[in-house]
Amino acid sequence: MKHIGDVIDVGLIKEIKAEKPAASVNYLSSNLVDWIFVVQAMACKGFDEYYADREKLAAVKAYWYSEFTREGIVQKKQVQLGVNKFAWYKYPKPPQLGEFLEWCKPAAEDAGLLSPDKAYTRSLEILRGITPSDLSAIQIDLIKHAIQESDSYFLKTNSRDKTEPLFKRNYVITIRNHIEGDLKPIPKAIEAPVGQRYQEQDSGQRISPERLKQYQQENKDNLDRAHNR
Repeated sequence: MKHIGDVIDVGLIKEIKAEKPAASVNYLSSNLVDWIFVVQAMACKGFDEYYADREKLAAVKAYWYSEFTREGIVQKKQVQLGVNKFAWYKYPKPPQLGEFLEWCKPAAEDAGLLSPDKAYTRSLEILRGITPSDLSAIQIDLIKHAIQESDSYFLKTNSRDKTEPLFKRNYVITIRNHIEGDLKPIPKAIEAPVGQRYQEQDSGQRISPERLKQYQQENKDNLDRAHNR
């Protein structure tokens, strides 16, 4: 088994840690960025080559310092999901800031919920009046919420190329709102003319506040497990 010093450039790691952030940067944010870059150097085989120009490395880190400070990112738990993804990272080029921050956003799977692709497939069953017996109550309720916000009549009467993007958009928003503990009506992407709006013909109800509270602890536990993986 190789020693870590034989695998990565230890000198570069020391250089990463030695960079001093600007005075306007939050110290906690800069420490967090330093830690992330050390993880990147260990996980990305092309890190040394990509950052061979130390001025480029310093400039990129300065940008990350600034954005982390602006966004109030100061704790490991805020970026742990993104850092965890380095364990499965298959590309040599380090991720850009925007890409990494997307990794840090809780996905449906992180909360023990269905992915948008799977949710759309199961929504077709629900639209046919079938209640999937292998899904949990919250999984079903969130799919139903996305169906209602997408207009069940529209989903039933239009082709997949029209209904799938709409459902997935609203499902992703539904999951985000659920994780934040604030499930609510979803603004329409494009408001149709009054005469062309479809009437809601689904008898399902939005998730009640009382029922939502029952899921909060379960959801919190799932996210805690995802953070600690």
